[in-house]
Amino acid sequence: TELPAAERAVAGLSGYLDFAEARSAAFLTLLRGGIGNDPEVTELVDATRERILTRMLANMGQKNPRPVFRLAGRAYLGLVEAATIDWLDRRAVDRPTLMRFLLESIYSIVSSATTLDPDAGMRLEERAVLEARATTRTAR
Repeated sequence: TELPAAERAVAGLSGYLDFAEARSAAFLTLLRGGIGNDPEVTELVDATRERILTRMLANMGQKNPRPVFRLAGRAYLGLVEAATIDWLDRRAVDRPTLMRFLLESIYSIVSSATTLDPDAGMRLEERAVLEARATTRTAR
C-alpha cells in the first residue's frame, strides 16, 4: 500500500540524508561544482534534480505540475541542498533537527503554493500529523 503523504516525505528526506551522509565528500563536491564546469556532470546533476522534482510533484498529486507548484518544488529542492551542505560541513544541528526543519519547510512552501493557486485542489495534512510522524521517524 502507498504511504500517506507525511510518511512519504519523512521517508524521502531520510533516504536523501542517508545517501548524502554516506557519500559526503562526493556529495559536497558535486553540489558545489568542485569538479569544475564539466557539462556532463552539470547535466547529470540537473537531470537528477528534475527526476526528484517530478517524483515529488507527482506524490503531491501534480502529475502535470501547475507553475506555482513547480516553482515551489524547485525552491524546496534548493533549500534541501543548501541545508544538507551546511549540515554536512558544520554539524551544528543534529539530524532530527535538520529533518524537522526540512519537513516544516515543505509544509510552509506547499501551504504558500496552495494559497497562491487555490484552484489546484491541494489538501495539506494537518501540521500536527506531520510533526507527530516526523518525531517518531527522525530520532536516530
